[in-house]
Amino acid sequence: DLKDGDLPDVAWRAVPPHHLRRHPRFEPLPGAVDGLRTAEDVRRFPQSSWQWEAVHAGRITTSSAVAALGLCEAGPAAVLGVPPGMKGRHRAAEACRRCRADPIATDLDGMREALLRGDEGGWGREEERDTGEDGNVW
Repeated sequence: DLKDGDLPDVAWRAVPPHHLRRHPRFEPLPGAVDGLRTAEDVRRFPQSSWQWEAVHAGRITTSSAVAALGLCEAGPAAVLGVPPGMKGRHRAAEACRRCRADPIATDLDGMREALLRGDEGGWGREEERDTGEDGNVW
């Protein structure tokens, strides 16, 4: 039985990634994705990129499976000790939306063409994804 304050809230007052990237002293990690030799190379796209969002469209991932199974709903989440940031009905709706979306590609050549073309191909901008449940940019 946990009391308030027993676990740190690491997201409290956290600076969003797109703010950090604009800082003059920000140095990105090496290894920009310049090609896809295998389908597994898509894992090198940062989670904040449009490519990461696009490659997950139409697919069930471990995090979306958890939400789709209802484990982020209030009751199961309380029993399982799901962190507050992962709780809520919106998680299931997001998992459903992502799963129902058309995949960006179904083979490696299609992924190369779609993910490496240099534009967002209709996928949302990073600033649009970095919003809280209330719609405000953090």
